Amino acid sequence: MRNNLLSKIFGFILTSLITIILLYTLFNKESKIYEDSDTIISYETIFIHNKKLPSNISKMISEGENGLMSINNDTIIEMSPKIIEKGIGKQGTYYGYLTGYGADCDGCTGVLYCKTREGKWMNIYEDGIYYDDIEFGSVRVLAAAIKEFPCGTIIVVNDHLHEPFTGIVLDTGIAMRNAYALGKVHIDVAHLRETSAGIGSYTNFSGTVKFEVQRWGW
Repeated sequence: MRNNLLSKIFGFILTSLITIILLYTLFNKESKIYEDSDTIISYETIFIHNKKLPSNISKMISEGENGLMSINNDTIIEMSPKIIEKGIGKQGTYYGYLTGYGADCDGCTGVLYCKTREGKWMNIYEDGIYYDDIEFGSVRVLAAAIKEFPCGTIIVVNDHLHEPFTGIVLDTGIAMRNAYALGKVHIDVAHLRETSAGIGSYTNFSGTVKFEVQRWGW
């Protein structure tokens, strides 16, 4: 009876030991196969320099994604690089004056100073006070000193009274040019008429209106 019991115990121990060895071998084999067959290809970062962007602005064009390659150098998943567009244009944050003007102001004809990207002369009476930009969408027409803000320049305006809004420089005026000659920034916001409702609320000569360039010209 005793020998039979010892035999069963020995058999149980032997069976358990064999099971453990088999599991250990299988686990190591599977791990080795995975490690040897799959190689992660870390994505790279590519910087695209854009002189149309102010130096204080960078844009994510696409996020990177790691690739995967087999032991036979067969690509399982293509690596996708991270692409960042980095501004190398002049710095684009200014503080200055803001006013509003109508298409019927003294010396105005309604036709804007700048041509659009499409090569068209906009007329406020016919086309309105917004321009549909291919990159920024519907943006407010602005007048500025063209020497500092070339035609097509995109600016976010924050006068601390209205909600910050995005505009595009398509016009100019003597007040803007005179301010520039004195080293100051003066931006004029387009309206249909000098008597348009709310035009006076854009008058701010405190010098604290913030202008943030998002794109230099076309």
